Amino acid sequence: MEIQEIWGTNAGYNPERDGPIESYIKSREYSMHPVFKGHEPFEELWKKGYLIPRVSAIRVLWNIGREDEHFRVINDQILLGIQLPAHSGREGYHSPIQILNQGILWEAQSLAINPIPRQLAQPNLFQ
Repeated sequence: MEIQEIWGTNAGYNPERDGPIESYIKSREYSMHPVFKGHEPFEELWKKGYLIPRVSAIRVLWNIGREDEHFRVINDQILLGIQLPAHSGREGYHSPIQILNQGILWEAQSLAINPIPRQLAQPNLFQ
């Protein structure tokens, strides 16, 4: 059973439904981590300064029967897989595009409270 089946097809941030990403993050502030699907929200969170290098984390929400995976955000091009005792994981460096474009939901954790917009780093290192 896929996590989307449990949460419904409306799970995760949808700009048409939820408005600007800033409003969506604010609406989830004290209830639960914001949930996204695909690489585009990651890129937007990076550009707007919400993702903090080496502090923010991504939790990939697989499904029932497969443990979630955690990645530390190094920059807009690199995620560092984290092996945790209670969760599976993929250690090492990974491309956000490859990890997040698998059709799964993911949570953004430890976001900046007062984000400062930034530029994208460089062309994709994993291509």
